[in-house]
Amino acid sequence: MVVKNPDTRQRWYYDACVLDHEKSYHEIVNKNDLRINYVSHLSIGEAYGNCLRKGKDENQAAAFINLINTVKKYINIIGNDGRSEYFNKVRTKFSHLDLCDTVHLSTAISYSCDILLTNDCHLSGLDAKEIKELSEELSGKKLIIKKI
Repeated sequence: MVVKNPDTRQRWYYDACVLDHEKSYHEIVNKNDLRINYVSHLSIGEAYGNCLRKGKDENQAAAFINLINTVKKYINIIGNDGRSEYFNKVRTKFSHLDLCDTVHLSTAISYSCDILLTNDCHLSGLDAKEIKELSEELSGKKLIIKKI
């Protein structure tokens, strides 16, 4: 199920790693008229968990939730479910990716994203040609993984 949208702006998917960077929020707000910003439930959950897991206090997690609420009007919060066809093909092609990275990549492809923004070396290290070929096959778009 490819998600179609008549809006011609570029579609950007933000994984959990970039939600830990202040620069991402400036881009989301300041470039909103140029692109459609997607953040998935998984991205938010992972980033929130990172606030708690990395020895940060609960104030960090609360600040993260406040930040998400502030930028909510500039992002589309999307689900990761219902993507098994994409997940299986991504998993077959890139079997070394962990579960979360596979879900991020398959979600970005299924939403016909132009860019997957990440700071994760496992995603940014994938072969660009293979990503473009797979995403074009599955969604008709040539996805580019961009490292922040």
